[in-house]
Amino acid sequence: MRNILKALTAWALLSFVGLYLFHIRPTIPVSFLLVLLLVMPWGYLLTAMGEAIAALKLPAPLMASAGIVAGLAYVWAFGSNATLFMTVNVVSLGIAGASLITRPPTFESVQRVAVAVLALFVGFLAIWASNYLVLAMVTPRFYDPALKSTDIFLYRTVFRVDVDYAASFPLVRNIGALTLLQNAYSLQFAEISAVLLALTGEKAAVKIFLTRFFFCYVVALLVFAAAPVVGPYLYFPASIDLHALTSTTRLLMTGGLAEFDAVRTGARSATGFGYFVGLPSLHSAVATLLQCTFWQSRRLRWVVTPINVLTVLSTFLLGYHYLLDTAAGIALGSASVALLRSRETTE
Repeated sequence: MRNILKALTAWALLSFVGLYLFHIRPTIPVSFLLVLLLVMPWGYLLTAMGEAIAALKLPAPLMASAGIVAGLAYVWAFGSNATLFMTVNVVSLGIAGASLITRPPTFESVQRVAVAVLALFVGFLAIWASNYLVLAMVTPRFYDPALKSTDIFLYRTVFRVDVDYAASFPLVRNIGALTLLQNAYSLQFAEISAVLLALTGEKAAVKIFLTRFFFCYVVALLVFAAAPVVGPYLYFPASIDLHALTSTTRLLMTGGLAEFDAVRTGARSATGFGYFVGLPSLHSAVATLLQCTFWQSRRLRWVVTPINVLTVLSTFLLGYHYLLDTAAGIALGSASVALLRSRETTE
């Protein structure tokens, strides 16, 4: 774990040096790091839900059904409103505190989680800085028009949907379905923290997960450097009907677009909260990795399934990515699992 942390720290430092060499004054994404902290109690809640369902000792089919229903309810509650979000945070922290008192963790397990969380923070700093640096290097060479043409062809011939990229996204306008898709897209960081909590007793498993996780980002950045694609909401902002989206999704899209324009025009980054890699979709890659990781856990496999399926669907239905981005992301996530196949199981 410490070797991973050292490598990520070196990567982050080199990325920031590269930004300065390109005369880009990097902005530390403080708001993003705060978001990571805020969603961690939701990660604990996810593991607690899995334990509660497992304690019912239901037959396998009922266990799967209960897990899927619980997962959908979890997605619905996330981001529904600020009051509910903070209430769940407080309740989750209370449950976690009570659990720590009744079942005190070992010093080794606490240290392992702390190092893993620190590695996530440092790793995301490296990823975000590298992502800004690569964007500065590849501008204005983008392949988005080609992927747009492919998208239109696939939507019309395969899905029988006429998508003309004029306020076409989100493709789903049902309020309930749209809420689930948008919440799932934002939930991924909570699910990542749930993995670290679920694997606290398995040092090798935590290391393997983080290696796979950052492998996905490294490959994605290399692909971005070779064939830069940023996605519909950045390259074709008129394709997004912002009024149909929730405030959180609007903030993510408009903030990302502002950062994208800042780097392309040489202006200073305002927040550092922009992620520009469209091909492959990292949300799809990480959702695939998370699903494969949690599938080893009988407690959590069905609870996370609706979260990850909705996340993959949200990438193209909301307009963040092209269809090929999503397919490439699923392939990348699968490749990361095959790269370091583990026999460890999470009970």
